[in-house]
Amino acid sequence: MTGCGSVTGCGSVTGCGSVTVDRALSAAVEFSGQDERYCTNLLTRKETRVSQRRPWRVSWPRYLGLLSAGHVPWAGHHRWGPLDFYSQGSWEMPVGGVKSARCCATLVSYFARLGAIVPGSCLFREVVPGSCSGKYLVNRSRCRHSRRRITNNANEVSPMSTAVTSFRFLRLLTHGATAALMLACVPVAAWGQFRDASEELGFSGGGKAAFADYNADGWIDVYAGGKLFRNEGGQKFVVVNDAGVPGGEVIWGDYDNDGHPDLFQFTGAGSLHRNKGDGTFEQKEFPALPTVNSRGAVWIDINNDSYLDLYVGGYEIWQQAVHPDAIYISEKGEKFTKHWQSADGNYSARGVTAADYNEDGYVDVYVSNYRLQPNHLWKNGAQGKGAFTNVAMEVGAAGKPSQVIPYTGGITYPVCGHTIGSCFGDLDNDGHLDIFVGNFAHAAAYQNRPQFLRNLGPEGEYKFEDKSEGAGLGYQESYASPALGDYDNDGDLDLYFTTVYGGNFPVLYRNEGNWKFTNVTAEEKIPNLSPTYQAAWADIDNDGDLDLCTAGKLFVNEGRPHHWIEVTLVGDGEQVTRTAVGARVSIRLGEQLVTRQVEAGTGEGNQNALRLHFGLGSQEGPVDLEIVWPGKSVQRVEGLAVNRLHRIEYEAASP
Repeated sequence: MTGCGSVTGCGSVTGCGSVTVDRALSAAVEFSGQDERYCTNLLTRKETRVSQRRPWRVSWPRYLGLLSAGHVPWAGHHRWGPLDFYSQGSWEMPVGGVKSARCCATLVSYFARLGAIVPGSCLFREVVPGSCSGKYLVNRSRCRHSRRRITNNANEVSPMSTAVTSFRFLRLLTHGATAALMLACVPVAAWGQFRDASEELGFSGGGKAAFADYNADGWIDVYAGGKLFRNEGGQKFVVVNDAGVPGGEVIWGDYDNDGHPDLFQFTGAGSLHRNKGDGTFEQKEFPALPTVNSRGAVWIDINNDSYLDLYVGGYEIWQQAVHPDAIYISEKGEKFTKHWQSADGNYSARGVTAADYNEDGYVDVYVSNYRLQPNHLWKNGAQGKGAFTNVAMEVGAAGKPSQVIPYTGGITYPVCGHTIGSCFGDLDNDGHLDIFVGNFAHAAAYQNRPQFLRNLGPEGEYKFEDKSEGAGLGYQESYASPALGDYDNDGDLDLYFTTVYGGNFPVLYRNEGNWKFTNVTAEEKIPNLSPTYQAAWADIDNDGDLDLCTAGKLFVNEGRPHHWIEVTLVGDGEQVTRTAVGARVSIRLGEQLVTRQVEAGTGEGNQNALRLHFGLGSQEGPVDLEIVWPGKSVQRVEGLAVNRLHRIEYEAASP
């Protein structure tokens, strides 16, 4: 192979344009870059082509392939089934364009038996002192849940470190299984960014988005646009047409504690759909809602009886009627009874979210009200008997009241904001759940802009401090639905925030710490999207980073060289609901206490995955975590391996 180093034990090689390789390769393969010209050669049983100008694509349906690379910009889309690669052709590039290439990645596509592809492929990262040459031993126990790491660099020119002049590729033969091992160096700054994978995944679903693993196969599914999409191994989403699901907007919750998440449709008259556990649903009786135009609802266990209840927000029919909110209590998973209805119908609820903000063991509810109305924070009192008190004004969570204006029926209230969606999350890693208030705001100064509200914890009597000034959020008129998630795995929650007017565009804000946020929308390759209320996070491909559903699209997160852990909590159905809604989990990272909660409804009618995701930054683990279950029972789990999915079941402990 002229000008491209040498390949041994691979059959015949001519030039940089075509390669023939025997399927039963057993020799180690060495590729050495001896020239300023680097070539990418894809070795397969059949043929390969080298593109001179743009990325190209080759699929391996059933035969072994090996990618030899003497330069950085190649990328693999690691699938259940065909394994595809995008790669750049050849170009002239002097060695040493980057002073330090600290990140070394090993990609392994392994085979369970000769000739048959095992679902999945893996990526390991190593930090090496100036060289990426070396031998990597892998086995199936290590080859788990860490994929999609060096994609999205196919169009970028990123030369190697000066110390890197050769790469070694070793094929492993263990127990009759065949593995192809590939090695490449990537500058740290090149990792990350989102990729619109909607078309390749088969996803097209507008409206709100709700994530859950409805069929218990370990892959998170999504309901969007009135359709249920089944996740096929992180590589395809298939519309389930015969499942018997409703056509409106929904939230997931296992109301009967049988281990299968059920659906509640909060639009229209409302309807309840039980997951039968066989991939289908059956409609169950549910009281008619006092609204025909709800924009959001949330599953909560109001009374800590281990059965999920419902809070449904009431919205309005413009210039005709405003509808009340309502709470429905579960009767041991058999039926629902309307327990409470807001006293007046003058507040137009847009979003509903919930958390035990004051850490007393009982879940509270935050309601985002529209029409410049103050928001509600319903404190759950009387030992969880559903006696709610609106404490928003006294704790600083109602908004920033200004002038008082009259409303329909002689009601007056202080002007606050057009709040559409809000969400709870520990934004400063102090262990207390804060609130982000998503305000739509016309230009008039008296209309509240979006707010960051810091929970002051027990020392501050669980009041909220406005941290919005200086936070870095740019003004857009039509902000709508927010979603919090640690997209870059650095340990703190970032903010994705949608817009609903043309000329305004959804934005991604990276949390820099100390209540400072940076707009990284363009940097992370999220394009200008159409108006949308859809915003939800989930790790759809089990690779340890959060992917994003918004504007009818799925954006796959290409990840960073940071560690992570994901936790699925399972209640016993007697003391804690099976889906553990309302539980909080904390991990200590240095001086920070990274805290997440299991929630079943957020923003404006959206739902993040029930599985909790923690970015750990450089923490290599193992890690210890503390779970505070509803009712304040505490459980500690020690020594959990990082970069893994974990399932933790409830164990009774002293409160």
